[in-house]
Amino acid sequence: DECGVTIGNSLRNFSILQVLKISKCELGEKAGISIGEGLKFNLGLLTLDLDSNPIGDIGGASIALAMKENKNLQQLFMNSTKLEDGAGKAFGEALSSNQSLLELNLGKNNIGEKGGIQIGNSLQKNKTIQKLSLAENKLN
Repeated sequence: DECGVTIGNSLRNFSILQVLKISKCELGEKAGISIGEGLKFNLGLLTLDLDSNPIGDIGGASIALAMKENKNLQQLFMNSTKLEDGAGKAFGEALSSNQSLLELNLGKNNIGEKGGIQIGNSLQKNKTIQKLSLAENKLN
């Protein structure tokens, strides 16, 4: 997780980077929190791929809430990152106000009905999202 925390800290000030792919790197909750904090200040990143990392619900919620402030990220991939309803609700809240995200993949997680409803409700307000995947979650 130390590497992920360092990456998150670097995102605060490093705005030249446009694409960051760090899937399958065993990044956990602390990395997720740090990346979320970094995204709040980052002005350049357009694509972030965090697929297949055990970021968990708290780390995922941190990243989701950063999307309320981040005005640049267009693609976010968090497939198989151990997200649950907390992160689902946070993404729903963020999608209500975020106007830059075009693609969001939250597939293969444990987001349940409450998180799914929050995300669904946010789509009524969001006018920019073009691709959204909630495949293989627990939405029933």
